[in-house]
Amino acid sequence: MDIEDGISTQEIIDELERIRAQHSGRLNTADVVDAARPEDAILHPAFEWDDRIAGELYRRTCARHLIANIRVQKEGNREPVRMYVNIKMEDSARHYIPSEEAMADPDLRAQVLAGLRRSLNYYASELRKMEGLAHVLAHVESLMQDLEPID
Repeated sequence: MDIEDGISTQEIIDELERIRAQHSGRLNTADVVDAARPEDAILHPAFEWDDRIAGELYRRTCARHLIANIRVQKEGNREPVRMYVNIKMEDSARHYIPSEEAMADPDLRAQVLAGLRRSLNYYASELRKMEGLAHVLAHVESLMQDLEPID
């Protein structure tokens, strides 16, 4: 299976393990980027090396992080809630809108809940792979059942 620009999953794993071995068994993003810099490096094609393009992509990543992490305290909630959610609009483009707007519209609400369900399924899948966390998995599965039907 190719993940990134014709590099197979196994090639990526082998290279990441090589990098990790060079750094006392630890793997971090800075070391991976450094190892990928040479044009003949196996991971080189997985990265954008034009700094103008990479800079813009990085700023968009920062913007996504900024928008997605804004939390506000709402009356009646113990914990702060996300101010914005990412949804797919009629034009198929993805946009952020206030959570309250999304939850007030039945179609957008269904999108939000479907996303939450996908996230919970992912975490449940990850928990199934770990020993000693069955009690946490039970809570996640209970949350999945508690989400209202999306139909």
